[in-house]
Amino acid sequence: MHPFDFRGREWEEWIGRDLEIIGRELRPEHQPLVCAFHGPPHGTALDLIHGEVHVGSREVRKFLEARRPLLSLHGHIHESPAVSGKFADRIGTTICVNPGQRMGSTLHAVWFRLEDLEGSLAHTLLGPATFDAPAS
Repeated sequence: MHPFDFRGREWEEWIGRDLEIIGRELRPEHQPLVCAFHGPPHGTALDLIHGEVHVGSREVRKFLEARRPLLSLHGHIHESPAVSGKFADRIGTTICVNPGQRMGSTLHAVWFRLEDLEGSLAHTLLGPATFDAPAS
């Protein structure tokens, strides 16, 4: 097995600068905040590829840790829910979602109610979201 080598770190630096600018524009009145990023945050159940390798964005993760939106929606790593067995994860209090979409015609989608995000979040194939107990 070869170690994962992500070429294109310049893209990470570029997105990091853009997220810094966006972060400076956000004010308390912009809460609750819902974000949509193509790439999922690094080090979650949402960015795993085969071989248990995390390939998500470190810059998106830093933004989510700093800004703590209510919800963050993602895609890009289509196989991740099949590899990790989860379509939702948490970074602090932020719920992050990647519905995935493996080959085939079956719809991979999620639905939720913002007023009861954790209790209502469900996937068309995987059912209700499950979350690990918060670390103490």
